[in-house]
Amino acid sequence: MGVIPIKKQSFPIEVKSFIILLLYSIIGLIITMLLQYVFSLFHNPIVKWLYWRSDAIYILYLIVGLSYIFYYYWKKPWDCLKSVLSSLLFRIKSKPFGSVGVQIKSISILVLNKIFVDLIPPLQFSPQI
Repeated sequence: MGVIPIKKQSFPIEVKSFIILLLYSIIGLIITMLLQYVFSLFHNPIVKWLYWRSDAIYILYLIVGLSYIFYYYWKKPWDCLKSVLSSLLFRIKSKPFGSVGVQIKSISILVLNKIFVDLIPPLQFSPQI
């Protein structure tokens, strides 16, 4: 018999996202300071304008980057929830129930359709009693 190797425990998603957010912010700050130094060497009006607006450029960098990072990490739980709901609805649709089960089935499908319209396509269900 072979031994199944134990997979190393990875960081929790909160720790991973916090580290990435911190690194992204620090790297952006370092790049902004380097750009300020480089911009101060030139006397072109466009470069001077960029030099005086480097804080706004850094804020724009943070808004765009952090929005993408939050989107990436928030998308995972919603995808998992979507798959759980899809399998639940498949189970509800495929399992035959009695008359009480049909009522529970129709109520649960109506509630799930009202709540999760954005996550899963609406189902067409007509209970047969």
